[in-house]
Amino acid sequence: MTSEELKKITFFSTMDNKERAKLLPLLHEHRVPAGQAIVTEGEPGRRFYLLIDGQALVIEELDSHRAKLLAELKSGDVFGELSILDEGTRSASVVAQSNCILQFIAADEFKTLLLEQPEITLKVAQVLASRLRNADKEIKELTLFNI
Repeated sequence: MTSEELKKITFFSTMDNKERAKLLPLLHEHRVPAGQAIVTEGEPGRRFYLLIDGQALVIEELDSHRAKLLAELKSGDVFGELSILDEGTRSASVVAQSNCILQFIAADEFKTLLLEQPEITLKVAQVLASRLRNADKEIKELTLFNI
């Protein structure tokens, strides 16, 4: 993967070439066949993933017989950063819908990078803040009612 390819991923698009170059040595390739879980709800977060090629489903198990589809992921999407940052467990499972090629950054390497590179930390925080604003907007739209 190159810095220019990384720039195409929205999560990293605001970083400059120098900042993205610091990420490149931390990336590791991972291939997952269709139908296999990439991460499982409830497990500790050990990796932050970039979906390079393929499609995946984000699923929350409601009980032993039912699950809720939370999102459909496509090439260029990222996932797994929250459980690394808050050291919580995975809030949902991600299952490969097609054969997937991913890149991942290990949790300890990602945390070290954020501690050592404040300019990258700020840009990651800005992306997460933007996601939170979008989620807040969606929640408001879902909770509208007539007075």
